Amino acid sequence: MRQETQQPWLDLGISRATYYRLGKPRTKPKPRKTQAQLAAESDFSVRTYERAARIFREAPDLAADLSAGRLRVGTAERLLIARQEPGRFDGLLGGIGPRRVVASAGLGDSGTKRAAAPAQRTRRAKPIDIAALIG
Repeated sequence: MRQETQQPWLDLGISRATYYRLGKPRTKPKPRKTQAQLAAESDFSVRTYERAARIFREAPDLAADLSAGRLRVGTAERLLIARQEPGRFDGLLGGIGPRRVVASAGLGDSGTKRAAAPAQRTRRAKPIDIAALIG
């Protein structure tokens, strides 16, 4: 039988506080990735990564459109905020309100997709990898 040391956290290369915080682990835990590392892997800024993660947590219907590339992160966030806080954008940014936010997403009043004006140049949304955000 192997004799246990007096300070098992030293065998694992972690501090005593971490050893007890993790519930006396037998193996050294893998280091967790930071948001900056996850954002760099998915080729986003940290702020965009945080915004996308919030959309995936709070609005699964918008998350589906976001992951398919039908919405950009900023547009999805404005739609989410317009749902949660009606009237928040009234008087700001040239009177942008829920109707303008919905219009900027390319959705009509009925929620159906409408065609963009021919003179308008639309940017394609970048598809988002769900596994990287939840990871």
